Amino acid sequence: SGNTDTIMIGMFDAKEYTLNVVSIPRDTLVNVYWSTKKANTLYTPDNMDETMDGFANLLGYEIDFYGVVDLEAFVHLVDAIGGVWYDVPDVEGNGQGMNYEDPEQNLYIHLEPGYQLLSGEEAIGIVRYRKGYANQDIGRIESQQHFLMAAAEQILANKDSISVTDLISVFLKYVETDLDYGECAWFAKELM
Repeated sequence: SGNTDTIMIGMFDAKEYTLNVVSIPRDTLVNVYWSTKKANTLYTPDNMDETMDGFANLLGYEIDFYGVVDLEAFVHLVDAIGGVWYDVPDVEGNGQGMNYEDPEQNLYIHLEPGYQLLSGEEAIGIVRYRKGYANQDIGRIESQQHFLMAAAEQILANKDSISVTDLISVFLKYVETDLDYGECAWFAKELM
């Protein structure tokens, strides 16, 4: 329907080499003229300037760049780094891990709890799963951030064996962004 599934704002300090990422819950109240006043409705696929203005109003500062990440990008990026070792939580506390199906979204999540190597297809289940958390979207955000931290740690630990060119290619194929190839390469190099 045009709404976003996940919203994250990142800040990379190229002098101190720090990266901060903050998630914005999808249901965050926003002051807009349309009837559904949630942050995930700020995304306007046909007008990214309007989207950027909406988030600037919410945050109180201008955003330098944007990236709209297709779910396929996430799958391919995880696969491009060889998967991610992650401790899948037992969300509902019944020993079943994460289980959820939504045929309308072609979403089938079946993950056993415990530490395991996740492929891109399995990892997308971690970041999309939301039904079993007692605190709903906040629990989902916590899992997303834990997963991203695990992925970042593994990327940095294995940076010599990861092809930055392959990552940039996947990024440029599946991510809509206002960054050009040179800027993507610079950020990738600096992040490494």
